[in-house]
This record gives sequence, structure tokens and C-alpha cells, in this order.
Amino acid sequence: MFRLCIDWLLAALLIEAATDATRAARLFLYAAGGIFALRVLIAGTALSSADIDGAAVALLLWLLVFRRAPGRHAIAAGLLAMTLVSARLASPLVHAASPATAWRAASAPALLRGAFEYGGLAWLLARAGLRSWLAAAASAALALIWL
Repeated sequence: MFRLCIDWLLAALLIEAATDATRAARLFLYAAGGIFALRVLIAGTALSSADIDGAAVALLLWLLVFRRAPGRHAIAAGLLAMTLVSARLASPLVHAASPATAWRAASAPALLRGAFEYGGLAWLLARAGLRSWLAAAASAALALIWL
């Protein structure tokens, strides 16, 4: 649930950056409802309590803490980086013949989630004050360590 919470917190920060603060909470609820509805409609996919709890905790964290906290982007980047590292350490290591084979073996949802998380990490690092190229390089380096 922690990883889902951090993903939803990233989504809330992205929505807040794209719109004004008064509409951001409502748009977050619409986005979460739409994603949950789509997950139910997709064959073989079911919602878990962790999905809903992660979104609810992220919304509360964002509303109560992250909307006004100084250094909130740096804090969120640290939490996301910790989540990515711990998720990779917890998963079994897969040895592929080449990185191209590993990319073909990955599922589309896993690739999309990785793009969201590592792209979000680069965005958070840039918003925290790093130069854009350095934020992108740090995020890419974290992703490439595991190949």
C-alpha cells in the first residue's frame, strides 16, 4: 500500500501543478474514480483495499501536509526514491541475456508504471531545485542500476 500511496501522492502533486489549488482536490477525486472504474472494466483486474486505501491516504497527506510544506517536492522525491529502491530490492532478480530481452519481457502496465514513477522522480527532483538535466540523469541512473 505504501508504494500505491506514494504513486497517488505524485499524481496529486502533478494535478496541483497543472491547475489551481481549489480545483486540484476535485480533479484528484475524478482521476482516482476514473482509474478505479477503468481497472474494474478491464478483464481480469480487480480493485484491492490497498488501491483505495493508498489513494485515500495520499489525498489526506496531500491536503493536510504537502500542500503547504516547505521542501515538499524534495520530501516526495525522497519517498518515491525509497519506494523504488525497496521495490526493486524486494523483487527477485531477473537475469536476462541482454537489456533488450529484459525490455521485451516486461509487461506494458509495468513499463507504464515505471515511466510514471521514474519520470515523476525526475520532475520532483527538478521541482525541488535540481537542474532539469541533473534530475533526469539521476532518475535514469536509478532506473539503469537494476539492468
